[in-house]
Amino acid sequence: MRIVNGLRFAVAAVSAIGLMVLAAGPHLLWILYVVPIFSRSESRHRDRLFAWQTFWTKSLQNVFARLMGLRIEYDVPESATADPAIIIANHRSWLDIFLVGGGLYRVGLFRLTAIVKREIRKVPVLGRFSEAIQCAMISRRDREGDLQKIRQCARDSRNADASVIIFPEGTRYRRESDRRRGYDQVLKPKVGGLHTLLRELPDYRLLAVTVHWPPQVRVRTITDGATLVGQTLRISVTEIKSAHDIENADDLLRNVWRIMDRVITA
Repeated sequence: MRIVNGLRFAVAAVSAIGLMVLAAGPHLLWILYVVPIFSRSESRHRDRLFAWQTFWTKSLQNVFARLMGLRIEYDVPESATADPAIIIANHRSWLDIFLVGGGLYRVGLFRLTAIVKREIRKVPVLGRFSEAIQCAMISRRDREGDLQKIRQCARDSRNADASVIIFPEGTRYRRESDRRRGYDQVLKPKVGGLHTLLRELPDYRLLAVTVHWPPQVRVRTITDGATLVGQTLRISVTEIKSAHDIENADDLLRNVWRIMDRVITA
């Protein structure tokens, strides 16, 4: 069974990557370099980029999930608005950005940018797209430089009427690494990026997106992908009411993180 699951994952991964490189990539290049020749409207250009994001996020997720027999369930607020938001999410896998995006589409948010590590620039298609929508690409070694990039990302997001995703853990969760720090299912969060976003975007809502990974699934590396075959993932979207308590951003984040940790553990 392990060999069969491994082969199934390999087929799903190759299919998704092939679709990205052979179809999503050329589509993105067309939007970036050909369409502007005929239309120089900056707002229309952003619209096309976010439409590309929505279409290919859904398409790649559907292809991958179907080939893997992976079921994804979303728990979202019944009465949601499409007003832009700051989104905080836990981070365990390279799939998280697709899963978080799927949950946000279901509450009407289709224009998404993010705080990402600068290594994403080297990823085919995704790296070029992240630059195009002006994600903050941070090094995690230059605090002041990283915060300046986050401030610029926030300003660009306001101009584009976009929401911003941030993963406060700063890196992907490893089960063995953080129990001694007071959390069972998430890493201790870093508050600097969230504090900066709250200051720059005080009128934005705050949403928490929790990805519930089954305990038997190991998703730290790509080679762990076979453990996803036939599984069910749950993604919960929750609105945080005290989003504008900027001075107490640290307490706010830790309270959200404790709730998220309990939800995942339960």
